[in-house]
Amino acid sequence: MHNKQVNLTREVAYRILIQIYEGKVFFDSAFNKQVIKYKLDNNQKKYIYNLVLTTIRNHIISNQIILKFSKKKINLKSNILLTIAITQILFLKSPNYAVVNTTVDISKKIQGVNSSFINAILRKIVNNIKELNKLKIKFKDLPQWFKDEVRDWNKITQNNFLNCLTQKPSLHIVFKNNIDTKKLKDLGKSTTKKSMFVKKNDQIKEIPYYNDGLWWVQDFSAMLPIYLLGNIKDLRTVDMCAAPGGKTLQLLSNNVNLDIYEKNNKKIIDLKKNLHRCGYKVNINCLDSLKIKKENFYDIAVLDAPCSAIGTIRRNPEILFRKNKPDINSLSRYQFDLLEKAASLIKKNGLILYIVCSFFRKETNSIINKFLNKNKNFSVQEFKRTSLSSSLVNKYGQIKMIPSTIDENYYIDGFFASILKKTND
Repeated sequence: MHNKQVNLTREVAYRILIQIYEGKVFFDSAFNKQVIKYKLDNNQKKYIYNLVLTTIRNHIISNQIILKFSKKKINLKSNILLTIAITQILFLKSPNYAVVNTTVDISKKIQGVNSSFINAILRKIVNNIKELNKLKIKFKDLPQWFKDEVRDWNKITQNNFLNCLTQKPSLHIVFKNNIDTKKLKDLGKSTTKKSMFVKKNDQIKEIPYYNDGLWWVQDFSAMLPIYLLGNIKDLRTVDMCAAPGGKTLQLLSNNVNLDIYEKNNKKIIDLKKNLHRCGYKVNINCLDSLKIKKENFYDIAVLDAPCSAIGTIRRNPEILFRKNKPDINSLSRYQFDLLEKAASLIKKNGLILYIVCSFFRKETNSIINKFLNKNKNFSVQEFKRTSLSSSLVNKYGQIKMIPSTIDENYYIDGFFASILKKTND
């Protein structure tokens, strides 16, 4: 890229990071808006995408470095500029002084930023690269609100989480049930007869058979709960919070009699696109599931509840980057209300599949325990333990995990799922 293009990519990255930190937008939304605004080409898009995500994933170490060389507290604009530059120097291995010069040029355009200060800090960093490359994130460096939520973790769990925190997530795809997957075996490593990790984490649309709608992207941990339910063909099922749609596609592929609910109009647009790509033309009810009126109607209620999404921290690293923490108390109240609603929707002997991509106790075990204490006609039904799931199903028969690895080479999301059975009225 030419100098003008280089400067533009860094400036766009800076704007995206400011917006994300302030909590005004999610990464994908901020990125897409900038792509349209500046008419970025594919090379620029790929570079900015990688730069922003790598900056967010490693911002804790970058902040350690800034504190090491700055004797005074610096403002947000200067901090973001420096973290971008540190990311390029330490983690993307860009030419050192080219990064320094570009960053100083950009700093001169931003009100409230001292370009001489930026220049001085970055030159100190360049002169200490060997030492700085040895730095690692420590648990004590994580945000206090996060440490409060996992105060019961032991050292082993803490270290396991830190070891996975900055890694790029593995790409896992799930195939439609009626597809012969033999012709797809070269794409990667199979996890089941209908799912696999893709070898190359390419652009999704470049993976074979994307346009044919033979598969969809769904994390390994996210596909497990419905997979482990076994044969659910023809059962009356309600998908209470359908977006982004991986579980919806699983249910449709299993030929259940499905009602789909999603209250967010924007999410419904993306959900419809994915369903259409995979050959499904179904009705989606734009409604908060708390307002569903079909009592004692369904065999299964699938509740993939809105949550902090902390289990997807590698895909959504901005969770620990933002200025403000997730409102976990508010989320947990809504999760409980949805669970209570699900209880009214299912028949006797029906099942609720409660799911969150979180490992926080307030969104997982606490919700289930509170529900069971109030609803004595429900009990936990254990997930089947197979060679695939044995290490992921806990002693209570539930799936609960922090972000981790499988087969030592593939990274999977943190996750929680519990089956609740309605035993009598």
